[in-house]
Amino acid sequence: MAKLAPTPNQTDPVLDNLPPMVHAGRVVPPNRIRLTEKQAENLFIKDYRSFEDHSYLELERNYKWKAHEDVRSRLLKESGRQLAESDPKNQLPKLLRDLIHATNLLAVQEMIRLNHAFKEPGAAQSYTRGVLGFVDEPSKETFDGLVDAVSGLPAKSGSSVLTWPIVTLLPFLAEPKRHMFLKPQVTQRVADVFMYDLLYDSTPTWATYQRLLRLSEMLLDRLRPLGARDFIDVQSFMWAIEGRAYMKVKAK
Repeated sequence: MAKLAPTPNQTDPVLDNLPPMVHAGRVVPPNRIRLTEKQAENLFIKDYRSFEDHSYLELERNYKWKAHEDVRSRLLKESGRQLAESDPKNQLPKLLRDLIHATNLLAVQEMIRLNHAFKEPGAAQSYTRGVLGFVDEPSKETFDGLVDAVSGLPAKSGSSVLTWPIVTLLPFLAEPKRHMFLKPQVTQRVADVFMYDLLYDSTPTWATYQRLLRLSEMLLDRLRPLGARDFIDVQSFMWAIEGRAYMKVKAK
């Protein structure tokens, strides 16, 4: 009988990222049902046969891709970058509102808070410089710079502009092959379903963002046979399965 030998590959994308199961000395079961890969796919294809399905493209992907193209052509090109440095005619706030309002990914209250913040002179430029710095050269330093730019935006008393969606939306639209959008409730529920520890913190942190990217890359790799191309498809998949999976858990 041949002796068992350790595998040369000692990592696993699922096992390496399991959340802790012991708290205060007690085993705590997860509060979501963990779906298998096939079950998650089945939830998605109940609505859409694949990521090439006409209904999927019309309802989920096309408008986000159009927003991506607009961010690339209007903000990342030279004209947009110049506004981030000098905006004598105050054009940048309107440009940012147009780009952000092109999707339904921010909550209404987040849009209202940004609209209020951009009325302050220089606020839109500071935010844009933070976004461009992170998109151009993703790193902990540039991510922290973007978080600082958002946290420095003026806010009405009792409200906060510093949210994960506001920090991650424009980088996601600018580069959906390497940046991901984090909607806290949806993303946490999907991570729970897949038993993936996001190391979530309500204040945007580089550690949580890196974990989000790893989860997104894992899902993208699994979904490529269905035609998934980038993190736009991963974000749409998360949105599609999260509601169904959560309803299934609540019903039990």
